[in-house]
Parts: sequence; structure tokens; C-alpha cells
Amino acid sequence: MRTPEVIAKDGFQYGAPRDAETDLAIASLRIALKAYFGTYQSFKHRLYIFDPSYSPPDAKTDAEKQNDIDRNHNQEYSENATEAIIHFQHFAELICKRILRRDHVILATDLSKKVDVLHAVLHRKKIDDSAASSLKSIEFSEALDRLSKLIKSNKLKNASSFQFIEKHYAALHELNTLRNRVWHRGRYVLRYPALDQFIGGHILPFVRDVISNRHFMTTPDWLHTPLSCGISPAEEIIKEAAKKQPSIGKIALLKELGRAAFENPIKHPHWLRRKRRKTKAGFKPNITLDQLFGSRHKRRAERIANVEAENDFADIEECCVCGVKSLVIYEESDIQQDVSDDGDLISVSGFRYTTTILCENCSFNLEAGGIENASSYGLKSIPDYFKSSSF
Repeated sequence: MRTPEVIAKDGFQYGAPRDAETDLAIASLRIALKAYFGTYQSFKHRLYIFDPSYSPPDAKTDAEKQNDIDRNHNQEYSENATEAIIHFQHFAELICKRILRRDHVILATDLSKKVDVLHAVLHRKKIDDSAASSLKSIEFSEALDRLSKLIKSNKLKNASSFQFIEKHYAALHELNTLRNRVWHRGRYVLRYPALDQFIGGHILPFVRDVISNRHFMTTPDWLHTPLSCGISPAEEIIKEAAKKQPSIGKIALLKELGRAAFENPIKHPHWLRRKRRKTKAGFKPNITLDQLFGSRHKRRAERIANVEAENDFADIEECCVCGVKSLVIYEESDIQQDVSDDGDLISVSGFRYTTTILCENCSFNLEAGGIENASSYGLKSIPDYFKSSSF
């Protein structure tokens, strides 16, 4: 058996050689987004507890009501929320340190115990690559503080391009504090509405500013597959979270759209847009997705959806996330019978309503309760799936 020291050396450099740090930051961002988007699934049967009219049984005081709400935050939610905080912080830390290193590698380095390197820096001597690679990075809090001071003093290279760091300084500071409370103590998790407010209102705007910055712009492959309905879940969450009273239900719907987009097995071939062949009539149209990717996933999902619909007398629609006609609409019925004193049936009435929607391709899944139809949230490109009728 190999020793731990030998095993630890059997690895590879993640990402592109010239920009591995940013590639790793994007990897952490993807993990963070998946975890955050996944928090709806862990709470989909209990969103009603955040309704102002909700009154838990046997709860006589506000403290008892809060304790009941806290108990509804299950293990799955805590895991997702914790993972989101840890990886959003890791993303922010790598980005901030990369900005410092763009100016000078020493700005992101702790030289307190590297006297030879410190001496070389003070005497303007060149630091060889082996010495530079062995340097210990500073903590995120120190990196953020250094970055802020250098931006304010306009001493940082391209300081004007990184003013967004100042705008998000307070949020990044709190993000680091939350990460440390999880990492070192492991006993603190933001409640469901607070997580939406913090990530949607403060962290996602920071992410947007980073990704749109000319120094960090990357290919669209880093994010999830574009949604068939054309919505950007993260952008819509930012807009909703900025409101005085954001809708928990709308953000829950948007999170589920994002989660399913990451799970969608049918990927858009972004590279085709850069490799279209020009003909005399102009650019030759891209080959369809079915011809290139996902045809097997699509056919399989549609078969399963048809079987499910037949067994449960359900309807099938095209999914607003993946565009495949594999979204099964499950319904239930409540029947009321009026019977005479003699036991004769007088009339039968009932109420039919949607309970669950589930896509057999991308796993998009909503449950009735806590979430309204998309049109009530102003999302017009998504059909109204939750329907009810009397009979």
C-alpha cells in the first residue's frame, strides 16, 4: 500500500495551465449554485411554515413558534445551505487573491516566515518559480482587506475595473464569517428565508459582477444548460431578492429551474456557434441538438413519461427547462357523495387539482403548496401547471 504522502502527489493541475485558479473558482461556483438551488427540494413539503398565518400546534409564544420552524430545517437543507456558503466563499477567496496576484504575487502571500523571499523582495531581486510556488497564501479576510485598501488608494493595477469589490465588501466579509462559523464550529446554518435573502440579495450580485468583468469573462460552458423557457434563474433571483418583501415561493420556483438546468443531460453545443461553416447563402444552420446530443436521453424520458401518464391518468407537457415532452402532470381528486336517509345516492361532486409535476428528463419537480403558478410571479414564458376544476 502506498503511503499518504506518495498518494497525495498523484494528482494533476486542474483547469487551463495559464488560468487554473479561475477555473477552480468556477468549479467552486458551480458547486455552490447547485447546492443553493437544491434547497427548494429539501423544503418543498414545508414552505407553508413561512406563511405569516401559520400557527404551529402547541406553540403559544413567538419563541415556541420559531423553535417549531427551526425544527423543520432538516438535514438535507442544512447540508445544501452549508455547502453553498463554503463554496461561495471559496469562489470569492480565489477571485480576490487572483486580483492581488495580477498586480504582484507577493500581495496574496504571507511572508512572515519566508525571510529569504522577503529579503529578495526588499532588494528587488527576482524570485524563482520554485520559491514562488512554495509561498503560503494569506487568509481571505486579509486578502479582502488588502484588496480594499489598494482599490481605495487607486494603487492596484487596473483598480477602476475592480470597484465592485468595494460595493460588495460587507457581503464578502459576512460570507467569510459564515464560512468560518461552519468550518470551525459546525453548528450554525442560515434559516431558509435568510439564505435566500443573503445569497440572492448579496452574493449572486457579486458573482454577476465577477463573471461580467472583462478580466474574468469565460465561455458559457461553465454554467448550466440554457433553459427552454429563456429564463435566467440567477438573474431573476437577484431581482426578486432586491424587493422589500421578496416572494419565498417565486424564489423557490426559480431555484428549482436552476437545479434542473444543471441536471439536464441534454447539453447545448456552444462550440458550434464558433464553428459554423459559411456557404454562398450565408452561415449554414447549426445541427439540431437531437442530431448531436441527447437523442437517447430524450427518447427514454418520453417513454417513461408516457408510461407514468398511462398508469396515473396524468397529462404530459413540454418541460420549461429542457424542452422535452416528458413533464408529467399528476393530479388528485376529492369526491363528495350526497346520500339520502334511505341510503340512496342523490348526487356526486368533486374537485380535481394538480399535486405534482415531474420531468423524466431533467428532473424538474414542483409540489403543490407554497408555490403558485409562474404567471402569478410575472414569469410569462412558463405555462401554468397547477390547475383545479370542479365536477
